[in-house]
Amino acid sequence: MEIRDILSEESIILDLKSTTKEGIIQELVDKLYDEGSITSKSKFIKALKHREKIGSTSIGYQMAMPHGKTKYVKKASVVIGKSREGVDWPSIDGLPVKIIIMFSMPQSEGNEDIILISKISYILGGKDISKKLLNAHTKKEILDVLYEA
Repeated sequence: MEIRDILSEESIILDLKSTTKEGIIQELVDKLYDEGSITSKSKFIKALKHREKIGSTSIGYQMAMPHGKTKYVKKASVVIGKSREGVDWPSIDGLPVKIIIMFSMPQSEGNEDIILISKISYILGGKDISKKLLNAHTKKEILDVLYEA
């Protein structure tokens, strides 16, 4: 599975309204629910919070990759949100997070979720990609950055 298989322009929010980590998570979970990817907002948020307790999902360079894997996920999905102001999200570089890439993965025996998240982490693991995403002003520009990386 590749990111282009589960990410489209409809999965991107260019201007997140919330100014808190919890609010951002809620906005992105609402998007997943509206797309039909998850069956329970509250249960998926619980899975996300459980993952955050293990360790912050910020990957530096003003990006975070929250993710959850539960039986309340109908299909693997990705949603992306941009925050103009940035949000306080514990990060290794101390910078506010402005790009949030949220994954929802169904409960399964396989490790497809780990493989996909690892691929995306590798792609995003640099300052150049972060700058391109931060400077992207349209959904198409965001997709182009991710598809070409």
